[in-house]
Amino acid sequence: MEPGALVCLSGTEEPEVVSRLEAPGSPARVIRRCADLAELTAAADAGLGDVAVLQLGRGVDAGRMAHLRRCGLGVVLVADATQASRGVAIGVDAVVTDGEGLADRLVAVIAEVLARRAETPVGRSGPGSVAAPSPAIPDDARSLTGPERSGRLVVVWGAHGAPGRTSTAVHLASELALAAPTMLVDADSVAPCLTQVLGVLEETAAVAALCRAAGQGALDPTLVRSRARTLPTGVALVSGLTRADRWRELAPDHLDLVWRAARRCASWIVVDVAGGLEAAPTRGADRWAATRSALHAADDVVVTIAGDPVGVRRGVAALTDLDAEGVAARRHLVATRVRPSRGGRTEEAVTHALERFAGTRPVAVVPQDTAFDDALLAGATLRETDPRSAARRAFAELARRLDPEVSGAPAPARRGVLARRRGATLA
Repeated sequence: MEPGALVCLSGTEEPEVVSRLEAPGSPARVIRRCADLAELTAAADAGLGDVAVLQLGRGVDAGRMAHLRRCGLGVVLVADATQASRGVAIGVDAVVTDGEGLADRLVAVIAEVLARRAETPVGRSGPGSVAAPSPAIPDDARSLTGPERSGRLVVVWGAHGAPGRTSTAVHLASELALAAPTMLVDADSVAPCLTQVLGVLEETAAVAALCRAAGQGALDPTLVRSRARTLPTGVALVSGLTRADRWRELAPDHLDLVWRAARRCASWIVVDVAGGLEAAPTRGADRWAATRSALHAADDVVVTIAGDPVGVRRGVAALTDLDAEGVAARRHLVATRVRPSRGGRTEEAVTHALERFAGTRPVAVVPQDTAFDDALLAGATLRETDPRSAARRAFAELARRLDPEVSGAPAPARRGVLARRRGATLA
């Protein structure tokens, strides 16, 4: 069946574009000439068309474009040359600059978009799903896109009640920073607390600001870097929500674009998200949408599992939730808060239980260590306060599993850490 196009353009070039698409040899025929964005969206919701051709204007933002993509449409945007970079930033399949020869150039780009989507088909999806990311095809790639970096996204997640997600994210990022530029992002939509754990004075939610910029098409690596706070360990921190009730500001369509921009800023992006994964509601906002967005974008998922019978049971169930959600990232199990026992065999028992019920061994076992208390009081990391602690060695081992180039270089001396930290956060 011949692909169909939904066209929503204004100006004198619209009849020429429609005529060119109706001509023999066109890659798609026009099935609806839409008067405005609302009509185009309604047609997409009704299951019409394979590609949408529209003009950059009022109401055209990242959220609306992601909605069209979830409806199964390729999206080709026509924009003025001065606004083309914004069109690329809101996550469409292609951007064509307005001007002479628009119709012919548009037809060629539509053919390319349809061919690419045929190679990697994207089906129509339901509520709570995440649009598959796809690099845009700008009219002049040299002027709109810079060199891409392939930073790896690591999400730290676990079941409800699994302790140590935030601690694992903080200390993993600290260890990875020894080998390569590392960014730490607080995308927790339930209990964000990275700024408190790290003793950072932050009155704004950087991650929410980046989401707003993504929705407006103003997000780029420069903005991401400007919003990040560099910590004494060298980690670039993107602060989370200042209050948990602001969770709706972490729109998944916008976060998908934030992950893409962050990959161009650092070699490693460690993301702290809310624990658990509840089913997406059929209507209304989804509080776990930020977690879902991060998990689907991740290259690696570090799953924290409490080192006790209850924690192991919940952890095994959490792995099943990842399978049901279709998360394809590599998984790394970390047993946390492993308490010493009289027989000294707690670590062995936890490892055996995970091998039996989850079919895999934990890549790191983090003991319950009083060094955590000192680090939390100092608003610092174990690498700074107690580099020789057993817990720090466990996180270093986890980092080496992800990046063999991570070294075990001595950390700064413990003395004076709190004073240096205060100076860094107030700068």
